Amino acid sequence: MVDLYLREYKILIIIISCSMHVANIISSILAAQLYSWGGWLFVGLGLATFTCLPLFLIPAIKVVQRRAQSIDNNRFLENSGSLDDSVDSQKGSDGITCIREMAFYMPDIALFLNNVLYNILIFNLTERIVTFSGNDLDTAVLLMNSLNVFALISALVLAYITDKKLNVFSAMIFGNVAFQTGYIFTFGSTTKFSFLKFPYGFEVGSVLIGIGDAAIANLSIMSKFVLYERWGLTTEGLGARSTAVNNVAVNLSVALGIVLSGFTLSRESEVPVLGGGAGVFILVGIGLILCRVVK
Repeated sequence: MVDLYLREYKILIIIISCSMHVANIISSILAAQLYSWGGWLFVGLGLATFTCLPLFLIPAIKVVQRRAQSIDNNRFLENSGSLDDSVDSQKGSDGITCIREMAFYMPDIALFLNNVLYNILIFNLTERIVTFSGNDLDTAVLLMNSLNVFALISALVLAYITDKKLNVFSAMIFGNVAFQTGYIFTFGSTTKFSFLKFPYGFEVGSVLIGIGDAAIANLSIMSKFVLYERWGLTTEGLGARSTAVNNVAVNLSVALGIVLSGFTLSRESEVPVLGGGAGVFILVGIGLILCRVVK
């Protein structure tokens, strides 16, 4: 399915990503309201119910799957006369060197590390805004939603740019710079360091995080196709493999980000959190440059 989407229906991948951002926005607003009504018990039950709603979309998804399978079968029949050429292009695992293997997994590592930082912000900034910035909970929730809103807008823009022969790794490198700059601005606006605080710093940081998050999250799977096409390897089955690794990276990063967010609420944690962000920026930047140049 993902193989077909990335070849013919790139917009669907962007729609899925946008839906995730919309769900985050609704969840944060709903969580605040449920908490005011009945504490964490209501939050847990309410959000658990909300996350089950996509199950009702399963029948529609099956229809799309059947249509995609039909299109894929037709394409196979059309290309069956050129099987010899296909065999020649099948380099398989013989074309994967150690350096290529590192480049293949680097987008997933970038997604994992940046998403850990993203979830740390999502789960600690609301409390830090209330505690250290003097704002009430409603204002804090509104400010936090700006992160998801700008990520949503950026994802929609990417839907248009993707079909314009976007240089995927250049966009991801730019996204990493934007994300880490925004990370410093948003988190820094709640710290004791006055030089990190300036008018609208949180809002500017939110825009940059939204741009960076969309670039890394939306392009990480697509980047694998770019690598394989550059190396002259077949992309058959690459979507399933890439999606599996991507799902692991996303889920582990969310879990780790939630855990770490509980340790980043104090003044003492501010230097390690900012330092960790700087380390991630350097590691991800070097890794994406490697992906950009490896042959």
